[in-house]
Amino acid sequence: MKASGWLLVDGGRWLLVDGGKRLATSKRHLITLYAANLLLGWSTTFGLSSRIGAVTGSSLYSERLAHGFDLGVFLELINKPEIAPYSQVPVALVFAGLFVVLQLFLTGGIITQFLAAQQVDRPRFYAACGENFWKMVRIALVFVLVAGLAGGILHAIRTALDVATENSANRQAALALQTGMLLIEALALLWVRMWFDLAQTQLVANGTPGIRSSIAYGFKSARRAARLYGSYVLLGILTSLLVALGIYLWWVAAPASQVIVSFLILQSTLGYLLVLRWWQRALTAAWYQRHTPLAAAIELVSLEPLPPESAIPEVPLSQ
Repeated sequence: MKASGWLLVDGGRWLLVDGGKRLATSKRHLITLYAANLLLGWSTTFGLSSRIGAVTGSSLYSERLAHGFDLGVFLELINKPEIAPYSQVPVALVFAGLFVVLQLFLTGGIITQFLAAQQVDRPRFYAACGENFWKMVRIALVFVLVAGLAGGILHAIRTALDVATENSANRQAALALQTGMLLIEALALLWVRMWFDLAQTQLVANGTPGIRSSIAYGFKSARRAARLYGSYVLLGILTSLLVALGIYLWWVAAPASQVIVSFLILQSTLGYLLVLRWWQRALTAAWYQRHTPLAAAIELVSLEPLPPESAIPEVPLSQ
C-alpha cells in the first residue's frame, strides 16, 4: 500500500532518506573511487603542466595568466607546438578507461552493500565485485548502445525542428521548442539510466549468470517506478545546480593566482557529483527491496554466518 506524495508505507521512511542511509554504509568505497579519480586525473595532467611551466616560467605568459585570465594569451599558449595539449588525449583516454573499469569492478560490491541489512565484510564485498564484474561490463555495453541510440534519435528530432523553425518569425517560440526538446532528451536519458540501474540491482540480488532477464526486469520495473523516477529527477536537478554553482564559484570567487582555491572548488564539485550519482543507485536498491520482499529476505539470510556443525541441533527422525 502506498501513501500520497513521496512516502511509501514501508516503515514510514522516505525513499530519499532510505537511499541516503544505504549510501552512508558505502562511504569508504566512494572515498576509494574519489581518490582513484583524483590520482588518475593528476597523472593525466602531469606531463602537460610541466610543458606549460617550461614555456611560461621565463615569459610574460605567467603574469598575464597568473594574475588574471587573458583568453587571447591562453589560446596563443596552447597553440604553441612545444605545448601540444592534444598529445595528452591518448593518455587521458587510457586513464579514463582505467577509472571506468575500477568503477565497474566495485559496482557489484557496492550494490551488495546497498542491499544488505548490515555492514558487509571485506571478503564478501570483493567476492561480489569479482563475481559481477564481467556481467557489469556486458550490461554497461548494452547501456551505452541503448543510451546512444535514444540520444541519437532525440538529437535528430531536435535538429529537424531547428531546421524547420530556422526562418520562423516567432523566435521566442522556436527557442522554447528547442529548450523543451533538450529537456525531453535529458529526462529520457535519465529514465534509461534508471532502467539499467534497476537491471544492475536485480542482477546482483539474484546472481543470475545472464543479463537479458535483468535488462527485461529493469525495463518493466522502470515503467511503474514513478516515485523512483521522481527521486532521480530531483537528484538530477540538484546535480545541475551544484555543477552551475561550482562553475560560478570557480569563475568568480577563485583568483587565478590562488591555484589551491580553484582546486578545492572543482574537486568539491566532483566529489558531490560522485555522491549524488551513487545516491541514485542506493535509491534503486531501496526501491527494489520494497517491491521485492523475497529478494530482501534472501539477502538477509545470506548475510548471516553459518553456524558450526556442532551447533546445529540434531532432529530425531519420526518413528
